[in-house]
Amino acid sequence: MGKIIFVCYEHGTGGEGLSVAISGLPFCVDLRHEKHGDRIWTYDYFNKLFLKNFDPTWKDKLPEPPGESTYVVVPSHYRPEILKEEFPTALYVVINSPHTKPSKDNLIQRIFKQVWSTSHNTLAQRIGYFIQNTGGTKPNRQQLKALDKNISNGEIQCLINHVDPNPANTKMLFDKWSNNYEACLKYVDDDNLVTITYEDLLEGKTQKIMQWLTINQ
Repeated sequence: MGKIIFVCYEHGTGGEGLSVAISGLPFCVDLRHEKHGDRIWTYDYFNKLFLKNFDPTWKDKLPEPPGESTYVVVPSHYRPEILKEEFPTALYVVINSPHTKPSKDNLIQRIFKQVWSTSHNTLAQRIGYFIQNTGGTKPNRQQLKALDKNISNGEIQCLINHVDPNPANTKMLFDKWSNNYEACLKYVDDDNLVTITYEDLLEGKTQKIMQWLTINQ
């Protein structure tokens, strides 16, 4: 099956950054990444399969398993119980979603700053963001022309929703999204799963999970 550490997290809670940090452990393969403003963009072993919208046929799209010598670290929006259907021996790190109002408000502000207000470095990445957020619909010619410019993810949301890409419309769409936000991840530590709270991650308190991974590798 190969050695895999899945970092399961909700959109915006810092899973790609944590994945990069974990990959710095001596028994892991360094996770290739780049910075998009304040956001970290990773290139994981599964080509971001588990960061896209859920695909019922995901098991048919898996590459050959990684090697057995060192761990690959994979950020994922898929829940551990889904991944365990195919990867029962993997190690799982879960960032538990914020469940208090101050923490939820912090996450919403963070998503606006680090996701909606940032931009991707290439046209291919901007097209990928568009397709992911439309459930698979490709941009038309006019939208492609707009995507060829260095526009933010919030402006891409405007294109998707057929409104002018400007700050007012970006804020309107973001407020609409954030009003419907509900925390969804709440796990407890298990034999092959360790948790970290969103609040602890913000404060850099990752010693617990690093020690757990070192012991359980």
